Amino acid sequence: MNDVAGQQTGAARARLRGLAEAALAPGAPALQMAKPLRDRYEAEAALQRSVELRRTTRISVCVYVASVLLLNLLVVPHPSWLDVAMQIGFTPATALLIASLFYRPDTPPFARESAATVAASCFSLATVLAVGSSPIETAQINFCMISLPVLYVLVFVRLRFAGALAFTVFSAGLLIIVLLLRNDLTAGQRAYPMGFMLIAAAPGLLAAYRSEADARRIFLRMLLLNLRIDELEAQSARLNLRLPGDAAARLEWENHRSEGVASGRA
Repeated sequence: MNDVAGQQTGAARARLRGLAEAALAPGAPALQMAKPLRDRYEAEAALQRSVELRRTTRISVCVYVASVLLLNLLVVPHPSWLDVAMQIGFTPATALLIASLFYRPDTPPFARESAATVAASCFSLATVLAVGSSPIETAQINFCMISLPVLYVLVFVRLRFAGALAFTVFSAGLLIIVLLLRNDLTAGQRAYPMGFMLIAAAPGLLAAYRSEADARRIFLRMLLLNLRIDELEAQSARLNLRLPGDAAARLEWENHRSEGVASGRA
């Protein structure tokens, strides 16, 4: 029975090793993994990811409230404080509610990441709609200010690339719609904020892509190392049953095992 179980375990390790090596091969998609690897990656990252999202949500709410207040106090002439109250009330409350409901280790990864994208989009939605009613004298400056919460989300909230891309498309699309609905703006006044947001968001999208790709690559390399250690320990357990009982023979095997682990790390 032990031999059969050992063979099954060995076959599973060999399959995982093959999948990991294929995912690390040159030309392999950086953000794609086979389902067994993806499930293991999400299970290992669930707790840390949930803690990270809850922490960044609390920080984002504080930064958002402070930036809205400063913007309306120092930049926007004659602001509508009813709109300001809605911005700093409804949006942070929605983000905190989403955090309490979805940022848990037992939440399915797709639901957790989708919730993070929705929470980030709430900040963008509130900002675009509030700024959309700004007077013509400051419209161009205020519309460029919309890029600030977008950049903050892309740089600091650390959405995964798919979520960051969806968030950017939503924010840019909403901004374009609001600008096109403003009949008091010239073509140049519409084009400048559009181009400014797209150009400013590009580095954040690239950073989100590279961060996720690097995290997956580190996971795969650590997985290969752990599989190699497991294989050596299984070989050690089998050979210990056959080795003579003298200490010299066992010391020689331990040296051989240490060399194997070192080669696996390399």
